[in-house]
Amino acid sequence: MADNNAPRGRKRTDTVQGQDVHKRGDGLGTGKVGSQTGYQGRPGTAQSGSQTSGTTRASGGKGGLIAIIAVIAIALFGGKGLLGGLTGNTGTTSTAADGLTMSSSAMGGLDLFSLFGSFAAPSSFQQSSPSGYSSSLSSGSVGSGNQAGTAAAVNTNGWALTPNTGKLNTSVDSGARAKYTTIKGKGQDTVTIMVFMCGTDLESKNGMATNDLLEMTKANLSSNINLIVYTGGCKQWKNSIISSQKNQIYKVEKGGLSTLVKDDGTGAMTDPATLSSFIRWCSQNYPANRNMLIFWDHGGGSISGYGYDEKNSRAGSMNLTGVNKALYDGGVKFDIIGFDCCLMATAENALLCASYGDYLVASEETEPGVGWYYTNWLSALSENPSMPSVELGKRIVDDFVDVCRQTCGGQLATLSVIDLAELEHTFPSELKSFAKDTISLIQSDNFKTVSNARGNTREYATSSKIDQVDLVHLAANIGSDAGKSMTSAILGAVKYNRTSTNINNSYGLSIYFPYRKTSSVSSAVKINEVIGMDSDYNRCIQAFASMGAGGQAVSQSAYSGASSGSSFGSAGSPIGSLLGSLGGAASSSSSSASGMSADMIGSILGSLMGSSDFFGRSMNDTLDLDSASVYLTENQFDADLVWLNGSDGIPEMTLTDKQWSLVSDLALNVFYDDGEGFLDLGLDNFFYFKQNGALVGAYDGAWLSVNGQAVAYYFEGSEEDEDGSFISHGRIPVLANGKRAELLTSITEAPSGSVTASIDGLRWIYPEIDDDNEVTSKADKNELRMTDGSSTLTIDFICDYYSYNGDYLDTYQIGEPIKLNGSAQNDEIPAVDGEGSEAQVYVYDLSGLKLADAYFNAEKMSATYRFTDIYGQTYWTPVIP
Repeated sequence: MADNNAPRGRKRTDTVQGQDVHKRGDGLGTGKVGSQTGYQGRPGTAQSGSQTSGTTRASGGKGGLIAIIAVIAIALFGGKGLLGGLTGNTGTTSTAADGLTMSSSAMGGLDLFSLFGSFAAPSSFQQSSPSGYSSSLSSGSVGSGNQAGTAAAVNTNGWALTPNTGKLNTSVDSGARAKYTTIKGKGQDTVTIMVFMCGTDLESKNGMATNDLLEMTKANLSSNINLIVYTGGCKQWKNSIISSQKNQIYKVEKGGLSTLVKDDGTGAMTDPATLSSFIRWCSQNYPANRNMLIFWDHGGGSISGYGYDEKNSRAGSMNLTGVNKALYDGGVKFDIIGFDCCLMATAENALLCASYGDYLVASEETEPGVGWYYTNWLSALSENPSMPSVELGKRIVDDFVDVCRQTCGGQLATLSVIDLAELEHTFPSELKSFAKDTISLIQSDNFKTVSNARGNTREYATSSKIDQVDLVHLAANIGSDAGKSMTSAILGAVKYNRTSTNINNSYGLSIYFPYRKTSSVSSAVKINEVIGMDSDYNRCIQAFASMGAGGQAVSQSAYSGASSGSSFGSAGSPIGSLLGSLGGAASSSSSSASGMSADMIGSILGSLMGSSDFFGRSMNDTLDLDSASVYLTENQFDADLVWLNGSDGIPEMTLTDKQWSLVSDLALNVFYDDGEGFLDLGLDNFFYFKQNGALVGAYDGAWLSVNGQAVAYYFEGSEEDEDGSFISHGRIPVLANGKRAELLTSITEAPSGSVTASIDGLRWIYPEIDDDNEVTSKADKNELRMTDGSSTLTIDFICDYYSYNGDYLDTYQIGEPIKLNGSAQNDEIPAVDGEGSEAQVYVYDLSGLKLADAYFNAEKMSATYRFTDIYGQTYWTPVIP
C-alpha cells in the first residue's frame, strides 16, 4: 500500500438520479469556460479550433528538421519571434500510434499551461474506488497533481512543516534595522490611517466598500485616530454620500463620515500619482507619529499588483513598479502597510514595501468578500493608540479570519503579519542561495525534483494563472539545505499568521514561480529588476521555464508529424479521442517522443536557444544544450498506451514505474453527446487503480450535479483538514443574473469515510487584457451579496460545446435555471455634515443548491483520462470502453 504521505483522488458522494442533459438558448460568446482563466481569447471573437491537414513525420533530415522546428515555433510562439512566417498553421491535435491523443495550440506568447498543461509529478499515489479497487504504486507514480484548466493540487497529508498559525512571535533578529516608527507609549501616540478605497465593481456589484465603511463608522474612534478614506474608481456607489463622478476624501468619525475634499478630480485610482498625492495630503493635513496605509480593491499578486478602476479600465492595474513609485513619491514611512485585497502577501511586494514600512499585513490567498472586519481593531486601537504594531496586526488578522469563519466558513482565508525590517535583513541572501541551488538542480539531472516540488506546492488563485505559491512549502518540497535556511528566515519574519481550517501549507509569504503561464516570466523579471529582487532568482525562474519549454518542444516535434484524418487546433482538446469512439479515429504512424535521438533533441533545443527574447534572455544563458538534450532524451513520456482487458475482464491501462514518474497529472474528462455535438462537462479528480497498479478503464455515467442537473465541473485542488478530512475544491461555471461567475465547491471525505459536498460561495469572473493581448481573469473576492436591485438570484449553468468535427462552437447554458430569493439587509451610513444614506443589499443562501454525484444516460456519455507529463504536455487516452 502507498504510504500516508501519498496524494489521492476523491471518493463519490451519495449518488442521485440525474435529470435530462441539454443545452439551452443561443451561444454566449464568452469563450471557453474550461480554459484556465474561464476565458479563451477575446469575448465575442471566434473560438473554434482551426482544422488542419495531417503531415508525415520527418525522419531527421535537414528539411524534416526545419518542418519540426516550424511547428514548434508556431506552437510556442504563435508564429512570432523564433521562426515566425515559416507556416501559418494555428495548432494541431495528433494521435500516437494506437494510443493517447496529444493536443497543442498556437498562441502568441509562451502560455505553456493554457496551451499545453502543467508541470510536476507527485511521488506516489493511492486511491480506493467504489468497487473496492485500490492501487499502491511505487515511487514516481501518478498523483492528483494539476487538473486541466484549474489548479495544482497540494500535499494532501496536512502541513509539510509544523504550522505557524495562531502563534504570535514578538522576537526580532538582532541585525534588523530600527523601525521607522517610534511609538511614544502610554496612549500619547497619534495615528493617521490612510485608506485608499478604489470601489470598482466590488462596490457597484456588491456594495463591499459601503459595507466596510459601515464597519468603520461603528468603531468607537478616539481623537488620537485620524481615519482618512480616499474614494473613487466606481461607476455606482451604493450610498448617496459618496460621489460616483469624482474622487473624494472623507474622514470617518465616530458614527459617520465627514467630507474633506468634495472634488479631487477623476484621476485613475491605479495611477501611482493619485496614491502619492493622497499620501502627501494626509501627511500635511493630519500629521502623526504613526501612519498606516491600507490598499482596498482587487489584488493581482506579484505581476498584476493592485487595483482595477472600472471608470478608467484602460489604465490597467498598478503593478509593483507603480506601487514602488507611489510610495516613494508619497514620502511617508509607515508603521503598517496593509492590503485589504487578494494575493498581496508576496515576497516581491514585501521586499518593495520594506523601504517604506515596518510591517506588512496581507493575504497569500484570495479574500472572501467580507474582507477585513474594521470595527473591532479600530476600537481597540482607539482605546490604546500605543498598541504595539505586531499586536495590532494580530488583531486585524484574528478579526478577519474569525469573521470569515462565521459568515463564509467554506471559503479559503489567509492573512499574515510580516516584519519588513527583519525580512529585508535576513531574507535576500537566503533567497539568493536558494535560487542558486535550484538552478543547479534544474541544470543537472534533477529538473524532475524541482518540477515535482512546484507541482505539489500550495498555490493561490489557481484559476487565474498567476503562478503564486507559498515559498516555505516550495522550499520544503525541494528539500535543499539552502531552502531550509531560507525557511528559517521567512518564519522568523512572519510574526503572525492565520488561515481557515480548510487550507494548509500557507506559512505567510508567497512568491511568483512560473508554472501555468510562463508568458509572464519576462514581465516578472522586469518588475524584479526595478524593485531590486535578487538577479539569481530571476535566473532561476527563467531556467525552469526554459527547461519546461524544451521538454514541450520535444513532445511537439514527436507528434506534430502524425498522419491524421482529422486534427484540430483547440487548446487542450480531447476531441480526437472522442472521434475515435464514433468511428472517426485519426490514424497515426507517429512514434512517441521517447524514441527520439539525443542529436535530434539537441537540434530542436538549439533552435530555441538561439532566440534572443526567450523569457527575457536567451535560453542559452540558462541551460546547457548538451546536458539538457541528454536529460530530455532519457525522460520523455511514451504515449503509446491502449486499454486492454485485464485478467478480471475489466479494461485497464498499465504504465511502467519509469513512465509514471514522468506523469504530473491524471484527470477524468467527460463529454455528453446531445445528438448534435459534445457538451464538455469538465474534469474531476475521480479515478482509481487495481491492486496491480493498472488504471481502471470503466465508466458508469456518473458526474457531478447541482439539484440533479449536470454541470461543468473543474477540480482546483485538494488538502487535508485539521481533523484529517480530505477536501477537494472545484469550480462550476455559471451565469449569475446574466453575469459570468463561478460557484465554489468542496467535497469532503471525513476520517470515518463519509463524503459530503457543498457549494461554498460565488466568485465573479472579470476578463481583462494582459500584456500579451490575451484575456485573463482578475482574482475576485468571493461574495453572495447583490446590489443591482435584484431580490432574486438566477443561476444558469454553462459549459463549452464542440461539433462532431472537433471545433469549439461556443459556450451554452445547460439544463434549467435555478432561482434563489434574497433577504434584504438595510443599514445607514451617517453623514456628519449632512443626511445619512441607506444602503440596501440582498444576501443569498446557497444551501438550497445541492451538490452530488448523479447518474446520467451512460450511452450518451464518453469519458477519457487526461495525462500531463512533467513538462506540461497533455495527452488523452482513448475513450474509456
